[in-house]
Amino acid sequence: MKKIITFLILASTSFSFSQNEKITLEDFVTQHNGFEENENGEITPINEKEINKLIRFGVEQSFPQVERIRNIIWDSYSTFVSPFEKSHYHNFIVQVKMPDVERYRYVDMIYNPSNKKVTTNFYWDTEIGDFSEKKSEESEQPSTDN
Repeated sequence: MKKIITFLILASTSFSFSQNEKITLEDFVTQHNGFEENENGEITPINEKEINKLIRFGVEQSFPQVERIRNIIWDSYSTFVSPFEKSHYHNFIVQVKMPDVERYRYVDMIYNPSNKKVTTNFYWDTEIGDFSEKKSEESEQPSTDN
């Protein structure tokens, strides 16, 4: 029994050291204060040019077969706050040209401002020539352990 308790203590200690810093309420405030409204009434997030570089890289990593990336459009900002966890992320829509497909297609990308990582819940389906959403168990939901 002592061995099990020791193992659990060691495992939880190493797990807590391997996690990133937790999201603070100031992180949410920073994101909200960073929003700007352009002359067309559209909202843009903080550091849009830097985020666009990360989104472009995320698209290229997730879909190496992509031929061209045309538009990167900020879509929304989502937050989740509960007594036990906090998370926030931005959704972007990206217009891409895929091989053997005549028209440009659109894919949703998720940017996590806490760890500056980009993920997607979509995969390229060659049978239909378009993006399809991953099933929930395959889905890369935005990480809440920040």
